[in-house]
Amino acid sequence: MIGPAGSGRAERLLASAHRAAGWVFFHHAGLGGEASDPTIFLWRLLAALKRRCGFRDPLPFEPEVMREALPNWLARAAAMGSISIVLADAENLSRNGLEPDLDWLPQHLPPGVSVALSTRPGPSAELVRERVTREQAHVPTQDLADLRRRLRALMDEAPTRQILEWLWAARDGLSLASLTELCGQDSTAALETLADFVRSDGQRWILASALVREVAASRGLADHGQRQRLHMDLALHQAARGAQHSALLALWHLAAAGQHEQVIDQLASSDWLAAMTGSAYRYDALRYWRRLGDRQQVLTRLGQVASGELPAEALLGLVRLAVSLNGESPPREWLSQGLTQAIVAGDEQLQASFLESLGAHADTPSGDRLKWLGEALQIRRRRPEPGDAALAAVLHLLAVHHEEAQDLESAFATYREGMDEIEQRAGAQSTELIPWLNNLAGVCKARGELKHYECRALTS
Repeated sequence: MIGPAGSGRAERLLASAHRAAGWVFFHHAGLGGEASDPTIFLWRLLAALKRRCGFRDPLPFEPEVMREALPNWLARAAAMGSISIVLADAENLSRNGLEPDLDWLPQHLPPGVSVALSTRPGPSAELVRERVTREQAHVPTQDLADLRRRLRALMDEAPTRQILEWLWAARDGLSLASLTELCGQDSTAALETLADFVRSDGQRWILASALVREVAASRGLADHGQRQRLHMDLALHQAARGAQHSALLALWHLAAAGQHEQVIDQLASSDWLAAMTGSAYRYDALRYWRRLGDRQQVLTRLGQVASGELPAEALLGLVRLAVSLNGESPPREWLSQGLTQAIVAGDEQLQASFLESLGAHADTPSGDRLKWLGEALQIRRRRPEPGDAALAAVLHLLAVHHEEAQDLESAFATYREGMDEIEQRAGAQSTELIPWLNNLAGVCKARGELKHYECRALTS
């Protein structure tokens, strides 16, 4: 859809997508901050697909790997129901600020997946025209002039101006409770006055368009110091809320305010490192760590952090952060240190995680690998849940070790046990079984049993 800023093209696209059956992913690239970063958009899309569909695949961190993964993830997600991807203000999604970035968009969309873009008239519209269905939005210039006039009048009123400025600075919108706290008074009436210029999903409010964002910044926010103050106040507001997502928002606002040392202190805190045990916030953390310099410089800084008194969960988060950054095993002493801390804390699941990492580490002697993995397996087997994903993971590590040691009988039995665990949890047709089937076929071949009925069935 093509039309000028503020013409309502984003709302039309979103309304059309919601009228169709299926799941809708919406991204507004014109709302400032990092919304215009193509990599952030692609990460958001993959993370949303993973949450919705329950994919077990790890979220990729590199842009090239993200683009390679997207067609497969879309096809698998579409098998569960139709998908609409709505991208508003597509001209702003750009790496160089000159033309829209469409590298993320697959050449061929899987059945059940549709993509709708809105953009301004001009060169950007011509660039997207060949890849999407084009619909011209005819909006009279007078309507846009009237929108500007009304917005500027609202900027003269303190309650509405404050809300517009807070939403301008927020990363992903603010709740009514947050706006009320930040403004120092109930914001319900002011939001009703701003109904044409803000949008809500029922939980958070955002600015409605790039035009609203432009006008919201036209008064006090022209001053860099005022923008910095807003970001600092929002960082304090989010930090006081305690949740991990709020900690991420606080980190983002500190970075936007140029508070480099505070960002590093936050990245190295025990609570934040503990959040790195999952992948949800690790991508953002890696982006901030990489601002320190090259990879070796970051790894040196992480080593300094590891030498401090960190609890076991923070050490495990640090290990996974380093692996995501470097693609290699962390120093073995980090794992030994983490195992010791986990034993002191009496946390068996953390113990198992460190035992697995020690068992898979390249510097662990071959004889010790079986010992560490065996101890981890004993812990995982004590969990009562059938088809536990952690149990399947350690079985895979153990099976690979047996295969490398040429103990093909044990490798075959362990691969089979791991596949049984996956089938209990995800079903016999789960795509998680594919690498297991390939490995099991390799074991059959090494045993000279490719004609064995079971192996033939597995590799067909």
